[in-house]
Amino acid sequence: MIQMMQTGSEQEKETALQALAGLAIDHQQALMEANVVEPLVRVLDRAGKIAGVQGLDAAGDGVIPAANILNGLWRWGRPAERAHIEKAALSVLDGLVQLLYNGTQTGKERAAAALGTLGQMSDAVKLAFAEAGAVKPLVKLLRTGSASGKEEAEGVLWTLLAMNREASGAVRMSVEAAADMVLLLGTTEALAKEAAGVIANLVQHNRGTLMQAGAVEGLMQVLHTAGAKCTGDGVGIGEAATALELLARGDTRVSAIALEAVAGVE
Repeated sequence: MIQMMQTGSEQEKETALQALAGLAIDHQQALMEANVVEPLVRVLDRAGKIAGVQGLDAAGDGVIPAANILNGLWRWGRPAERAHIEKAALSVLDGLVQLLYNGTQTGKERAAAALGTLGQMSDAVKLAFAEAGAVKPLVKLLRTGSASGKEEAEGVLWTLLAMNREASGAVRMSVEAAADMVLLLGTTEALAKEAAGVIANLVQHNRGTLMQAGAVEGLMQVLHTAGAKCTGDGVGIGEAATALELLARGDTRVSAIALEAVAGVE
């Protein structure tokens, strides 16, 4: 099956991947001894390279079962095996993000699903694909994709927010990470509220970066949109208002904007 996965037709490769996925839990050690990780990486890497060459014709064949198998092997692996598999996963993230940007609609959905699966391994994997630029195309898929595509994108974005929510408030954000967080303020109400809470948690050591990324305007939009409709589920108006007030400290202009925005929802 491993040979078929590498040299067979597209249909044969897909069949081999599905069969291997069924073996991953009960025959994990045998698959590791057969060096299945490298062929799986080639499947994922090839999908990214095709996206780079074919662009909108790239469908991401095989990326979901390949990611599922890698994740299953990682989940049941020994520490050294886990480290090897995680390193392999990190090596294919740029290609999957390329597919997320440039693939067919199906390819984009498959890339989102594969990233979500690989991200289950560790925060290091999630951080790596966020740094590779995954957030922007995920938000686009959330806005314009099919129902299943939106679901895949939202699931991955929630895992990224959860990772940031649990981070220490002393974490220093890059300009790109701050821009991603501000971008999430303009998505679904639930995601926007959670992003506002993350910003409130991180603002102390990232005020300038968040201001530069447009956090004030984004938080104001959350408050204006939510208004009195906030139900208290997840992160509510309080977090958005708190983040805005923290950003406004020492800045008369922003303080006035913050007071106006908060007053508008009281």
